[in-house]
Amino acid sequence: MPNRLVVVSNRVPPPPVEGAPWLAGGLVSALLPALEAADRALWFGWSGCEGDPHAPPTRVTARGVEYVTVDLSAEQVHGYYEEFCNRALWPALHGMLDRIADDAAASRGVYAEVNRRFGQALAPLLEPDDVVWVQDYHLIPLGAELRRLGWRGRVGYFHHTPVPAAAAWERMPDGAALASMFASYDLVGVQTERDARRLRSIVREPDVARRIAAYPISIEPERFRAFAACAGDEAPTEDGRLLFFGVDRLDYTKGIPQRIEAFGHALEAEPRMRDGACLVQWAAPSRTAIPEYQDERAAIETAAQHVQERFGAASLEVGYDSQPPAAVAAALARADVCVVTSVADGMNLVAKEFAAVHSADRPGVLVLSDSCGAAEELTDALIFPAGDVEAMSAALRRAYDMPEEERRERSARLRTVVDGHTAGDWLEEFVGDLESIEPRARPAAAAVVRADGDGEDEALRDRVEQRLGEFERDRTIERLWTHDYTLWKPEPDEITDRLGWLEVDRVMGRHVEDLRQFAADAGREGYTTVVLIGMGGSSLAPRVFASAFAGEAQGQRLIVLDSTVPAAVRSVEERVDPGRTLFIASSKSGATLETRALLDYFWERHPEGRHWVAITDAGSPLHTIGEERSFRRVFLNPADIGGRYSALSFVGLVPAALLGIDLERLLASAASMREACGTGVEARVNPGARLGAMLAEAALMGRDYLAVDAGPELAGFPAWLEQLIAESTGKDGGGILPLVGEAAAARHVDGPYARTYTVDARAIDTLTGSSYPVHAALRGDPYALGAEYFRWEFGVAVAGRVLGINPFDQPDVEAAKAATRLVLDAGLPAGEAAAPQDVLAHVGAEDYLALHAYLARDAEADARLTRARARLSERFGLPVTLEYGPSLLHSTGQYHKGGPRRGHFIQILDQETPPLEIPGRAYDFGELKNAQAEGDRRALEDLGLAVGRCTLDGIEEAL
Repeated sequence: MPNRLVVVSNRVPPPPVEGAPWLAGGLVSALLPALEAADRALWFGWSGCEGDPHAPPTRVTARGVEYVTVDLSAEQVHGYYEEFCNRALWPALHGMLDRIADDAAASRGVYAEVNRRFGQALAPLLEPDDVVWVQDYHLIPLGAELRRLGWRGRVGYFHHTPVPAAAAWERMPDGAALASMFASYDLVGVQTERDARRLRSIVREPDVARRIAAYPISIEPERFRAFAACAGDEAPTEDGRLLFFGVDRLDYTKGIPQRIEAFGHALEAEPRMRDGACLVQWAAPSRTAIPEYQDERAAIETAAQHVQERFGAASLEVGYDSQPPAAVAAALARADVCVVTSVADGMNLVAKEFAAVHSADRPGVLVLSDSCGAAEELTDALIFPAGDVEAMSAALRRAYDMPEEERRERSARLRTVVDGHTAGDWLEEFVGDLESIEPRARPAAAAVVRADGDGEDEALRDRVEQRLGEFERDRTIERLWTHDYTLWKPEPDEITDRLGWLEVDRVMGRHVEDLRQFAADAGREGYTTVVLIGMGGSSLAPRVFASAFAGEAQGQRLIVLDSTVPAAVRSVEERVDPGRTLFIASSKSGATLETRALLDYFWERHPEGRHWVAITDAGSPLHTIGEERSFRRVFLNPADIGGRYSALSFVGLVPAALLGIDLERLLASAASMREACGTGVEARVNPGARLGAMLAEAALMGRDYLAVDAGPELAGFPAWLEQLIAESTGKDGGGILPLVGEAAAARHVDGPYARTYTVDARAIDTLTGSSYPVHAALRGDPYALGAEYFRWEFGVAVAGRVLGINPFDQPDVEAAKAATRLVLDAGLPAGEAAAPQDVLAHVGAEDYLALHAYLARDAEADARLTRARARLSERFGLPVTLEYGPSLLHSTGQYHKGGPRRGHFIQILDQETPPLEIPGRAYDFGELKNAQAEGDRRALEDLGLAVGRCTLDGIEEAL
């Protein structure tokens, strides 16, 4: 058993009174004995009472179990329990779609609200080593809620009701959202193998499906037999008739009217039964305020009246009083035949209780619907097709006529099954498996933002809360998930075909095994190094994976080449063994100038298709090249995913697989954040919506510089985030400028951007703090990157909604490309650029400086540029960005041209010698790099922006 087992159920039973006998039924029968036997246990849930939903939980300890309960308001009891749970989910889960009440589905918000209330009350009670076990459909969202609140321990879920077919689940209110929430659980248990197969087909994600298994619930047979002892040797009926007995909650899923009808048919077909048998049916009142249950009682009464009028009152007795478990046990022991006719049932413990109190010495016959989970185990019952009245009637007649020896044999085998797998076994198996699972990577989502500035910024906080309220009123989140392009622009161009990232973890989950096999094959064939050629979104996520998993993943070494600087190209060529290197050309369009030039260069040196892989869109020029040159693989990425939103597509996952990263674990992390940002989550607790509202509202207040620092273990993440934010928001004269690595410098300068937030990127749900920029500190398990990729993508998309821009296009990037082509095609020399001192002489108090280094990335260049950046920041009291070209043209280049016109730019270029030729081109790599710098200078100056140029030595001399 774990250090402490925490069981969560919709309702918690009253604690047993010390010294009193143990009396319980249903779920309590299965759970309580094991909880009392545990070293430490806590049972949490609704008290069953109406009261103040925000009052502190009530805590009582009895027999070593701590009972912790919360009250619900009258409105919550009605909306959550009576309406959504019992009138929408209950019939849907039993496959009875025609019984779903239309008005009940409208209470889905109360269902989410109560699950949040449970999570908020439970989370503070949890200890680090606790194992949390959530019970049943009332609480499906609770796992996601606990994850959102920061719980990283093991959480299991057990589904007590049956699982409908996938088609029925999809028609269930919020069915898709509920299915996605199973990803928050480390282990999901269901009653039968049939239910397990169905739920796996519903959730689809391979990682989640593997965590679904059958754990059939049972009873404690010895305890139940002790209840029945009071029956003694009493005859089943006083007149010697065979006693057919049914005991159920009064519920339309139990098939009680059909049972009574079938018994009448049996009496009609077999005259001997009219004097030789009687049926006693107990139907305990349940959910009596719900119309469907009132109708069910009327149906039972009508069916009973028909049988009694035809065959006499003695043939049938129906009772509607609730009976204590001991009385039920005694009645089951006295019965000759137990009749269980559920139309749909998860398990049906009555069937097991009947089997427990009968034996070869006191045989009984079990008549059992095949829809009951118990039918998978109790195969010696007389099993008939659910809902088939004639088949049911035939089974009742066979039970009446069954020879004594057959009764004894069947009863003995049924008892052996029940005694061989008890409630304690059920609990130990599930909890034991849950304990054995390694904790999965999850984003910690504790709601905290700490201020490095001078107090709380109430104005920003208020604006964010108001904006989140607006999201609720205009259904922003729901509309985003339904791909409503009007959230951003009146036309769908570059919006409706750019939202595939919303479901990317589901889509890519289907390719995990293929990617794993692809990486394994590469390893077996002796490849030790992977060179990825790509620009912008094609290179940034792979670079993040390489740095985040350095020393942890055990795959190939990954080198990312996203530069046309000759020294950078030569450096890669010198570091690889051609025969043991796999080259990946990655480009969405397949026509990116730099990628094509680098591909041609390395292909000339290694012209064997088996050494090459392409990642691109279907029909692109790169797709054609890959097919013509017989590349080892051509991965065709989903066309509806843009480059900067492609981290969890083939663009990121192919190199991740080769690095040896556990893709299932990474995608599970993304799935947990996807569900936290889903349509069933209110905006105020939706981490992506809150992030987007905060980014946008701060920018609208004039605080539009975002300082990002993720620490050395995730050194590549800020650069990925830089492109996502700058290229998505920097347009129409506005936007948010990320300052990668700027936080340390920004803290000590004076001026309007001196005060900073510290925002934990894993914990961004509550706003306290002072001013902008934001210091986003992503720390911890690198597998949390899956969640953070999704959170920031979602947040930036939401921010675009608030800022009134399309976050998925890049309208100003083409300007520099066109200017570069003009320079190359015309063979134009580099134009005259201003000296750095001339640019710096005109900076204003609200401006920013940008260093654009067209140099090879290495430790020396990084150190010298970082020092120059810090000196500029100290001297001018302004934010200073530092970016490498030409990759910056595919990243922040959009912001510099499309955003606010307050940037001042210094290009840093060193002379490249000797030349490095590009096959089939009239220019070499040095000339290409210079042309790209010149093209960008022209594009910026055409907008009235100042651009200077110097060498690395020159910028140091200027300072």
